[in-house]
Amino acid sequence: MRALWVLRILALAVLAFLLAKPVVVRPDTSGPSRWAVLLDSSKSMGVSDPVRRIDQARQLASLILKKLPGSELFEFSGDVKPITNVSSVSANGRQTDIGMALKKVLGEGRFKGAVVLTDGQQVGRYDPLSEAASAGRPLLTVGFGNATFFKDVAVRSIQCPPFAFKNVPASVSATIGVVGFPGKRITVRLREGNNVLGVQTIQPIGQDVETAVNFTWVPRSLGTKTLTVETDSYEGEITTANNRKDALLDVGRDRFRVLYICGVPGPEYSFLRHQFKSDPAVELITFVILRNAMNVLTVPDSELSLIPFPTQDILINQMPTFDLIVFEEFQYPQYGLLPAVMYAVRKKVEEGGSFLITGGRASFGFGSGYGLPGIYDMIPVQFGGSDVPIAQGPLAFEPKAPNHPILRLDQNSVANEKIWKNLPGIEDVALLPGVKPSATVLGTVSNGGRSYPVLTAWRYGKGRVAVLSTRTTWRWSMLSGKQYGTSFAYQQFWKNMVLWLTHADEFKQVRIGLDSKQLKEGEPAAVRVWTYDEYFKPISDVDLHLRVSSPDHHQQELEVHPETQGVFVASFKPDQLGDFELEAWVDRHGKKLGSDRLSFRAVESHLEEEDLRPNSLLLKEMARETGGRYVSADDFSVSLLDDFDREVSGHGGRKVLLWDSPYALAFLSILLAVEWLIRRRRGLP
Repeated sequence: MRALWVLRILALAVLAFLLAKPVVVRPDTSGPSRWAVLLDSSKSMGVSDPVRRIDQARQLASLILKKLPGSELFEFSGDVKPITNVSSVSANGRQTDIGMALKKVLGEGRFKGAVVLTDGQQVGRYDPLSEAASAGRPLLTVGFGNATFFKDVAVRSIQCPPFAFKNVPASVSATIGVVGFPGKRITVRLREGNNVLGVQTIQPIGQDVETAVNFTWVPRSLGTKTLTVETDSYEGEITTANNRKDALLDVGRDRFRVLYICGVPGPEYSFLRHQFKSDPAVELITFVILRNAMNVLTVPDSELSLIPFPTQDILINQMPTFDLIVFEEFQYPQYGLLPAVMYAVRKKVEEGGSFLITGGRASFGFGSGYGLPGIYDMIPVQFGGSDVPIAQGPLAFEPKAPNHPILRLDQNSVANEKIWKNLPGIEDVALLPGVKPSATVLGTVSNGGRSYPVLTAWRYGKGRVAVLSTRTTWRWSMLSGKQYGTSFAYQQFWKNMVLWLTHADEFKQVRIGLDSKQLKEGEPAAVRVWTYDEYFKPISDVDLHLRVSSPDHHQQELEVHPETQGVFVASFKPDQLGDFELEAWVDRHGKKLGSDRLSFRAVESHLEEEDLRPNSLLLKEMARETGGRYVSADDFSVSLLDDFDREVSGHGGRKVLLWDSPYALAFLSILLAVEWLIRRRRGLP
């Protein structure tokens, strides 16, 4: 019986041993025996706090190479390369990509581990912790830099919206890092060029503090603006390169200023006035004429509640302030206004403004005030030779350019076509005899077997002019909810009209695009140009020129290639830092189709000087992740290197899983078999 119990206990002990999954490491003499020494040569290693980091690193690298014969030395910053002369290493690299260096040097398995000499300020694409773990080799990380002697004031980041609106306050905030100046008053400024927009003062109470500073800025002009947040320079700072930071943002119009004059009140005026006033993007100045010189009244003007119509001088003086001018059935000579008012309108359009005429007989009939020389030339339709007939209708509006921005009620072309078919017909349409060359007919009606233009537009000077020969588009809002898409058709049509006439960016025929307005120096970027015809269909049969102007005013023509229909692409690599400008101009069939400009900035891929503080925490985590060690440069010694080498050599080798060994399983099986045989011979259960 005693033998049985011994066998059973022994079998249970073996089973418990195997369940614990024991592992032993056998020394592996066939593995790599050399060390890699990685020396950081980035700009941050040029800091003196108080000893210059790179000088101390070169000294330690020389000691390590002597102590570990056969080791290989590598210099790294944005890239890594083997070197033989330690004294040739200088701190001028623009990055500190520790992860990249570990991946390239240890990834091939040529080294038993690495000694990493760096300040730990990671600036690069690769994650050093992930790459250290993937390499599977122990790291001895040696940290340089002494935070006790470190002094720096830095603009860490700027937070601002990508766009702002003219004359509307915008918020700009910045994070200011202050190290080594406890209690000191730090001045922070917001600038646009040489113009100081705001000044703030902060007073950090700790040794290493980050503080948010907020500014409010009111942009006074349109375009791309460069805002700068900067601090003063202070004695003892490690560097002043990070005392400023720039941000780019676009300034657009908050509201379109619209002048709307109606000569004959009616439903169209009521609906359109409500549409303009309910649109937050529109600032409306409107007048409706309820009586004119032909109305005979039996009471003096002083007893009427109607306000007098603005004088001619006021209209002419205010005309440059409007983005869009709308005249609805407004025959201006009837109200004592001279052609000088219309010449002011023409001047505004030539300079980039927009003009819309809606109406019928009063606007386009015989003797129209718009038929005068210099005024008639501005309008894209033919009229005034005889009295214009009016079709009572209703007549179906027939879109001739459904892709044009004005007529795009839905982004889906099939849905857009369906909406237009469902809209009710329009009434009281002036049947104009024709349009002028170069005019674009956007919509027509059919009457008596003939097609007549209803909505016509063109460019005049730098501006745009449109004619709508009816005053009954209000009917498009009368079927809300009864047909697909009609609940918003009227509102969308007039919103599109305002945006297109006022040159909204999304409605340009030529557009330049970049993925970002801040490109990386030395990195290629794709520049795209979109081209559309007058009906806003993508076109490729154009003569496209694309030019870039660099900060030193050098101009370079870029080679463009068609990518898809109406889209061209070019590659550009900024070779210097600063502000660039792209300019595209497009001709088609010998005529100018359009042009566009885009400003952008080239910045360093990663700005090494933004944060020069030593990062010992990262180096400690790298060492812990790989089973290695961390030591500061001041505490480093050759004896520590000996201990670490022996430790790694002792722990190195091939892992053997004892619990998965066939010998252990065979031994357990033998024990159980012997125990079973003894019980059988003795007749035991």
